[in-house]
Amino acid sequence: MTNELPRLLRLNAAYSSLTGVVTLAGSPYLANALGVSTTLVAVLGAGLIGYSLGLAWLSRGNRATSRTGFAVAGADAAWVLMVALFLVVARPAPPGMAIAIATSVPVAVLAVLQARAAARLNVPGSRIVEVVQVIEGQRSEVWEVMIDPALYASLAPNLSKVGAFSRQAESAQRRCWDVRGKHWDESLTTWQPGESFAVAVHTDADDYPYPLAQMRGSWSVADAGEGESRVTVRFEFQPQASMAGRAFAAALARSGPMIMRRIINGWQDETTRRAALVQREAVQDSGR
Repeated sequence: MTNELPRLLRLNAAYSSLTGVVTLAGSPYLANALGVSTTLVAVLGAGLIGYSLGLAWLSRGNRATSRTGFAVAGADAAWVLMVALFLVVARPAPPGMAIAIATSVPVAVLAVLQARAAARLNVPGSRIVEVVQVIEGQRSEVWEVMIDPALYASLAPNLSKVGAFSRQAESAQRRCWDVRGKHWDESLTTWQPGESFAVAVHTDADDYPYPLAQMRGSWSVADAGEGESRVTVRFEFQPQASMAGRAFAAALARSGPMIMRRIINGWQDETTRRAALVQREAVQDSGR
C-alpha cells in the first residue's frame, strides 16, 4: 500500500512555512486586524516556521509512520479548535475574522487527509471476540434454539431478520437484514449437526453496512454436566484499513461480549420455555 503521508507532511510543511513568513512580514497589519499585539503575531509566525521545519524532518526516511500521522493530524486539529475559540471569545473585526478562517480551512483539510493516510498505513490484523457460557438445558434442546434464525434476529440488536440456510451443509447460504434494511449473505463453512456451525460473512456485498474487510462467526454447544450445556459464540473479524474500520473494531471488541451474552441468555430463556411447554403437554397427554 502506497504511503501518501510523507507527501501530505511536505505539503503541510510548505503551507506552514508560507503562512509563517507572511505572518512575520505582515505582523503589524495582522495584529491590528486581529486585535492582538504585534509581538504575539511575530511569535506565532516564528512558531509556524519552526513547525514547518519539524514537518519537513518527519516527512523524510521512515519517520512518516501511522503514529506520526495521527500526532500531526491531532496538532492541526487542535490549532483549528484554538482559532475557533479565539474567534468566539475575542470577536475580531471582519477582516481579522476572514483571515483567521481562510488560513484555518487548509489546516483542517490537511488534518483529515493526514489522519486518513495514517489509518491506511497499516492494515489492522484479525481480532477475536469470544464468549463461553454454561446454561441450563440439554445439548439437543439448546442446539434447536441456537439454529433458530427468527429467534437470533430478535435477540441480536443490529438485526431485523435472518433467513434460513438454503440447506444444512457447507457452502449453503442465508441472508441477513439489519435494522435499517441493508442486507448481506453468509455462507456456511462448518456444519456439525447438534454440535456447531460457522459462517463466512460476505463483507464485499454492496449493501454490507459495517467497515470490515473480513468477518467469520461460529456457534457451538457441548455437554457441560447433567441438564447443562456449554455454549460458545466466537467472531473473528478484520477491520478495513480506515479510521472508521479501526473505530468500529474497537467498539465491537468492547461491546461484543455483552451483546453475545445477551443472545446466549435469550437462548437460555427460550430453551427453558420450550422445555416447560413440552413438559406441560406431556402432563396433559398423560391425564387424558
